This record gives sequence, C-alpha cells and structure tokens, in this order.
Amino acid sequence: MADSIWAEALARKQDALSSAKFNLTLDVRSVETFKASLDEITEKYANRRASNFIKERLGPHLEHIASFSEAIGTASQSGSYGGAIWGGLLIVIEVGISYIRSLDEILKEVEALQASLPQFTEYVGLYSNDPGLQFCLRDLFTDYIDFCICVVKYTNRNPALHILRNITSSSNIKGLRTIKESIQKHKARFADKAEAAHRRNAERHYLETQTLAKTATNEFASLQKSISPACNANQSFSTPPPLDRLFSNASSASGKTRDEPLIHTVTLKRNTIFTGRDEELEQLQRYLSTPMKYNEPRSCAIHGIGGVGKTQLALEYTYRYRSSYQAIFWLRTENTVELLESFSSIGNKLGVIDDVNQGRRVARILDWLEATDRRWLLVMDNLEDLDKVTPIWPTASLSSSSIIITTQKPCDSLKWADFDIPLRPLSATAGSTLLLTQIPTGFSEESKAQQKELAMEISNRVGGLPLWLNALGGFIAQSQCSLSECLDSYRSSFHPLDQGMKAGNWTYGKTPSTVFDLAFSKLSEDAKTLLYLLAYLNPDGVPESMLSIDGPDDDLAVLSSSSRSRFFSAIANLRNSQLVKRENQTNENLLTTHRSIQTAILHKLDQNPEQRQISFQSTCTLLRQVFPRPSPLQQPESEKWPRIQMFLPQLLSLEKAYLQAHPPMDCSLEVAILLSDVGLNIWDRGLAEDARSLMLTSEKILDGMGCDPWAMERSDIHVLLGILTDTVGITQRKEGLRYRESAKKIRKHYIDSIPPDRLTLEEEIRYYNTITDLACSHQQFNRYDEIEATCQLVIEKYRSWGTEEEFPYEFAKYYHHMAFVFVYRGDTAAAVQHASHATKLLELGSFGLLATLFKFDCATLYFQNGQNALAIAEHEEVLRLRLLKLGRSNIMTIQSYVALGAIYYFRDQLTHAEAHMREAIKQCKRRPIFRETLVRAKFYMSLILKDAADASRRAESRQLAEEAKQGLHDLLPLDPSTFLQTKDDDDPILYDYLVPWTNRIVVERQP
Repeated sequence: MADSIWAEALARKQDALSSAKFNLTLDVRSVETFKASLDEITEKYANRRASNFIKERLGPHLEHIASFSEAIGTASQSGSYGGAIWGGLLIVIEVGISYIRSLDEILKEVEALQASLPQFTEYVGLYSNDPGLQFCLRDLFTDYIDFCICVVKYTNRNPALHILRNITSSSNIKGLRTIKESIQKHKARFADKAEAAHRRNAERHYLETQTLAKTATNEFASLQKSISPACNANQSFSTPPPLDRLFSNASSASGKTRDEPLIHTVTLKRNTIFTGRDEELEQLQRYLSTPMKYNEPRSCAIHGIGGVGKTQLALEYTYRYRSSYQAIFWLRTENTVELLESFSSIGNKLGVIDDVNQGRRVARILDWLEATDRRWLLVMDNLEDLDKVTPIWPTASLSSSSIIITTQKPCDSLKWADFDIPLRPLSATAGSTLLLTQIPTGFSEESKAQQKELAMEISNRVGGLPLWLNALGGFIAQSQCSLSECLDSYRSSFHPLDQGMKAGNWTYGKTPSTVFDLAFSKLSEDAKTLLYLLAYLNPDGVPESMLSIDGPDDDLAVLSSSSRSRFFSAIANLRNSQLVKRENQTNENLLTTHRSIQTAILHKLDQNPEQRQISFQSTCTLLRQVFPRPSPLQQPESEKWPRIQMFLPQLLSLEKAYLQAHPPMDCSLEVAILLSDVGLNIWDRGLAEDARSLMLTSEKILDGMGCDPWAMERSDIHVLLGILTDTVGITQRKEGLRYRESAKKIRKHYIDSIPPDRLTLEEEIRYYNTITDLACSHQQFNRYDEIEATCQLVIEKYRSWGTEEEFPYEFAKYYHHMAFVFVYRGDTAAAVQHASHATKLLELGSFGLLATLFKFDCATLYFQNGQNALAIAEHEEVLRLRLLKLGRSNIMTIQSYVALGAIYYFRDQLTHAEAHMREAIKQCKRRPIFRETLVRAKFYMSLILKDAADASRRAESRQLAEEAKQGLHDLLPLDPSTFLQTKDDDDPILYDYLVPWTNRIVVERQP
C-alpha cells in the first residue's frame, strides 16, 4: 500500500507542478547533499554571498527538515519521496536567488513553515507499519508540495514585487493561507494518530515485556505457565517452548509462506565483475546443506588472507543461492557496537520496529531465529574474536538454517565452525579474467592474446588477490596506460608477497605497497587527504555528514562546508581508483574502505610520521565535533546515547589504529580526553569491555605524553575503571580498589592546591564522589567500619551543599551504602528503609543503569528482611528492565537470574529456582569471562537438584557441586578474607562472596 498512496499523491500534483514549471528533483536525500546542491545553485547565479546567507538563515531548521524527509522516506519505504522534501526546498530557494529581492520574504515563509510542522523523530519507528500514520504523513507531504508550488508559481508570475508580502494579503493569492490552515489541521491529526500508535505499541511491548521478564530460558513466562513441580519433577528445562506465537506481528514473522518475498538486511550490492570461485561456492552450498545431528544451525568459516575475496564470496553466495533461504541477514563484526547494531537491525524486518532498547530487541531476534520454521542465513563478516558473537549465536534452528563466517583467522585449526573453506588467491587465468573485465574493449593496441598473457603475469605479481587486481584496474583507467606499461611500472618496484601468520591472522610478510603506490600516484591531493582520514575510521562505513567542518582549517580544507564540490571530487577520484566505495544506507551516504587498503594506508603513514600526526589529529578533530560533551560530574546521561552510538564505531576504529601504529604515535591531551569522555555512557549501555578498552588507551596516551601523575584527567579515567570492576567480582576486586584510591588521592591533591575561597562546588562534588566511590570497593571487602565512617563524613558535607532534592545522586549513594552497613549490624528494617529511600532519590533524575542497580539491591534487602513476596516482585521488575535495556547475555541480567534463582531456592520453590539458574548458567557459558557468576550459579543449581527424584538429576547435582568447589578453590585465594577461613566448602556465604557485594544473598553479619 505504501508506495501506491505516495505515487498517487504526486500524480495528483502533476498538473500543478507543470503549470508552475516545477521540475521536482528526488535525488537530494541528506543535509550534506542539500548544502552541496545549494552551492551549485549559487554558483550558477554567481552569488556566493547568497549561499552563506541562506545557510545562516536555514541552519537551525535543517535537522527538522531532515527528520521530515526521513519520516517520509520511512513511511513510503522509498528515499525518492523523502528526497522530494529537499528537492522542493531547493526549487523555492533557486527562485528566491533568481529574483533576489524576494529572497528574504521567501526565507521568512520557509522558516514559518518549518516551525509549523510537527516533530517527527519521536515516532520514527512506527511510520513503516502504521497505515493511519502513513496517510497523515501523506497529507503533510501534499501540503508541503502545495506550499512550494504556490511560492514558485506566484514569484515567477510577478518577480518585480516583494511577492510574498502581497501573497498573504491578496484576495487573489489566498492559497498560501489555505495551505497553512491545512498544515495545522493535518498536524493535529498526525499528533493524535502518532500518540495513539505510540500507546498501542507501548501497551503491546509492556505485555510482551511482562511475559519476557518471567522467562528463564527463551521466554520463561511461557515456561512458568507450562511447568509445575508435580509434572516436571523428573524433567530438565533445556528445551524452550515455541516462540513464534509470542511475536506481536506474527504475519510478518513466522507466519509467512515460503512463496513470500525474501527477508534480508544485505545492503551490499552484488559484485557485477565477480570472477571464478565456482568450486568454492558449490562447496559452501554443499556444506550448508549437510544434515546436522541436532537442531542446530550449520556453520562454515571462509578464511584466508586480507584481500583474497572472503567477503565477496559470501556476498555472491547470498545472491546466487538466495532461493534456498527465506531470510538472509548480514552482520558487521568489526566491534561490539557494530555487531549489536547490525544484529538489532534485523528487527526492522521482523516487525520488532519500535523497541528503542537494543538489549530487548536482540533477545527477541535471537528467539525468532531459534524458533522460526523459516530457513535463514546469518553472515558474520570480518570476525576476529569468536567470543564477540557468542551472545548472539543461535544455538538452535528448526529450519536447517546456516551461518557463514569470514575471517583472517586460520579456522581449520581453531575450529570456529562445523566446516571451513580456506580461500586461496585466484589462479592466473581467473585473475587475468578479473583484470581484463575492467578494461574497455579497444582500450589498448595489444592483441587479445597479448593482453591475456600480460594480465596473467600481473595477476601472478600481485599474488592473485582480487582486491589489488581491482586497484590496478583503477590505476589503468585513471592513467590511460596499457597493460604492458602498467606491468613495467609494477616491475620497477616489485617485492614478492610471502604468505604467513601475524597475531593469529593470515597476512603477507610485506604490505602490497607497489600496487597501492601505483593507485595512490593518480590521486589528487584532496583525495589523498580524505583517504588518510578514512584510514583511521570505520572501514564498514563513514557517514559523509561527519566529514564536514565549518571553520577554517588548512589540513581539512577538502571538508569545508562552504566548498563541498572539492569533497565530492575527491570521492569521485577515490571511487574511480577502486580504493573507496560509496554506499547509501538509511538515507545516509557512507564511504567504505577495504581493511587491507586501510592497512596499506596506515603502513604508508607509518613511514611518514609527520603526515601521520597531521591525519590522526585531523581525524580526532572530526570526532570531537560530533561527540557530545560529557557530564562534568561523571554522571550517565541517557539522552546523549543515540548520538554517541551513531559515531562510536568511528572512535573504536581510531583507537585500534592508534594501538597498532608502529612506530608508536604521539598523541595530545585532547585525544586522551576524547576517548575517556565516552566511557561512562558506554558503560551505562552495558558495553563494559569497550568502555574499559577506551579508558586504558586513554591512560596509555597520558603515560606516553609524560603527563603529570596528579593530572585530573587521570583521576577521571581511574574513576570509571573502578566502576567497571564493580560488576565482575573477586577477580578484579583489588584492581578496583587501587584505581579508586588513586582517583581519590589525585583529586585530594588538586583540592589542597586551591585556596578555599576559589574552590567551586563542582570541584568539591567531584572530590567527594571519589570518597563514596572508594566506599564501594570497601563494600567488596566487607570493611563496614570504614564504610560507616565514610558515610558520616560525606553526609555532613552533602547537607552543607543543599537538600536531597537538589543533590539526589550524592544523597542516594549515602543511603545506599548505609543500607548495607545496617544489614551487617543485623538491622534489616533500617537497611530496607535506607535502600528504598536511595532508590526513590534516583527516580528524581535520569540515572540509567545506576537506578536499576539500586532497585536490584533494594529487592535483595527486602528478602533479607523477610519481605519475600515484595523481594521477588521487585527482582522480577529489575530482570524485566535489564532484559529490556541490556539483553539476556549481559552480566547484570545474568546476575538477576541468579538472584531470583537463589531466592526461589531459599523459598523452596525449586521449579522456578531451577528455571532461573539454568538460564544463568546457559548465558555464562556463552561468556567465559563471567567466571565468578558461573561458579556461584553452579553451586546453587547443585543445591536445587540435590534431592531430585530422578537419579540423573542427582548425578548432575554432584557434578555441578564438584565444578563449583573447584572454581571456589581457584578464586578465593584472590581475596583470602579472615572471616571465610572457618567456613565449609558448601556454605553459600563463600560463593556469594565471590561476586560483587550488591549481588550477595547470604552475607556476613556482625558477631
């Protein structure tokens, strides 16, 4: 339906468009392309001042226009109709420039129009699936086109007048007033429809979340309904129930017939010059069609050297054998952020459309993959670490589904998959065919036989690598040379490429610099500058919108927003040289670079440290301007996450390039701050490993600079590194204590260096935050006397600052710490009172994961106070929130499963206890780094199964107990606390002491 209503809307306007001589372009689809088109228009009329004037006037409105265009594109499922928004605006502006006296009046009306349009971004996930909203957007779209036609038509009719001033008062030209009234009517209807659609989806997701939060395997609400102690005494809970029926949009997910269109997220275009590899494709199809013993997806790893064509082989397979599948999904695995983003994008195709919480969306997609009867294919491209994809690896398949991995790792020895295909370079014949495919007929005077012979020699010279054959094809096209001339150029500086291993990856002993240098030699200076920048950014896609600067910068002149023609010329040069591709995804143009080309660029920059420093610093400048500034008090700000998430892959690529630079690179303090600024908000989204990596790299930069050990920037890093240890347990407990002691010393040194009358409240808050942070580490070691003394110190200071409502974060931490002191003292009623008050204080602000953590702790204290029903209800709610925000494989979610399982065990509700604990063990096995939590979960599971009627379950209990005991003996020496020495190996207090203090159900009490 979507396309038809939009096509009809434009068709009805054809006469009016023709009458107004209105040639509506549909190709402008972003702010950047709009600005570039605007530059072209102003150059056409030789009026550069008008361009700056227009940009200054419309600058504050461009994001709103972009959201309108995106909404239209999403609703119509076509970027062309979204492009009409920008196209119409350009026509109006061109009319204003051509009749310059009308320009100011036209811009006033455009500004008024944008102000009258509704906000579109809040409901963007609903547009493509709600017919009512689509019709409302269609009406607003029609109003917008009418406005553009009206302005153009009457300005052209009487250019001598300041037309728009007359339009608003003329009885002849009352069309504009009518259009404005229509916009207001349709805006109100849109608001009503959008709010209603939002409520429906919120209600639906609430019901689904209630179900999901009670699930211990895949959807343990269904499990709880179907399980009772009587009928399941002799059963285990390893098999999940069917889940397709739980999806709200069943007709768009599992209910489709095999004749319906393919569901896919493959955005890469088919390689029209793909050559050879028939044998490998047939082998891949044979492997992925092999019956498996269990209901598991088949998997095959394509491995080999960079540039050998692994990604292109996988891509060709998705096109050539797409009739074998009902769904094909492409995952980018360069880093955790991109992996989760590309995996969660599958939800857009399955009807999981407006779930703004990525963790919840990932869990639902994984459920669909494991339960659907549709045959699917997952492609995990450029995988470097198998552990990275373990949380999203489907462990079951009801439909003979498949997984393809592409990697440089030697999977024949690592056994990452059921099957593997070691991809070798192209033969001389296939390589020559690929090269000749890119050379036009009649391009050279050489005979076909000579060309083939020369092409075969060139192929041999570059090791049969398709990537570099393509690059040479680009060089030949750019230089207009013959194959023999190309070969002569190559011979003059040729080095043989020796295959070998480096850091566990297949690589060559020497970078294929000869090929790259030939291609590089034909680049303009602007293209070289741009290529250097791309070397430090995400190879899977750099948004063109971030490659723009407003102010003067000699090193980044090619990115100047006032001259986008230079930028687009540089892109054209790089594309023609086969070094960069330009892809359009979700109304944004992305520049992609093969990783092997990135490696070659970075290798070239390593030989020129001066240029490397300029390019690296310029890349940092670009990233600094797109990342939001953090909270000065180091508090998470969830409203900043969407923008951070958008550009985080670029920052992670920059970090990786810095760490791999040889010789090591000099960095500035600004770079260290840029890396550390992002850390807290990454942690708040559950990406602890990425946050830790950025913090350690930031400190490495400070050390490399010889930065003062008392620098406040170092304390900021140590604060977050301390926080990151809180969710792990005994293995990082001492490390966390060291970081927090360091952060406190640095800030105390800073405070002491400032005269009291010059000390700001913000500086004082930051210092006292390190004091309460240190109390968190003391909690890990059960140092309750020190914690209580700290609390008495900070509460007096907090009260001198103001009220609890003014400083909810600080007061909440005080009450939270004191709650655990009261538990130790045996006063659990006071503990509950303090913990619940701390939780309520955090509800006054937006504190993300921290608020959920406090709620978790409060639920545990309810249990220790004997309020069992309330404890279970609150823990179920926390589990729901963590599933919603983090997904079920996150350590915090797993800890919720264990807490509920332990509470159910102590309440003698063994069926529910087992269901929760099995899910925790299952998820821990996906992530080996969660060792403390796994040992604890195994211990409780052994207790749950100890008295089972079935002998096999009792045997499982003994096996789990033995594994838990071994883990305990391995871990306890890391923190041999005195009070533990008198405990037996089967005492729960030992196993609870392994995990973070907030997760302990059984705790030490004051004698």
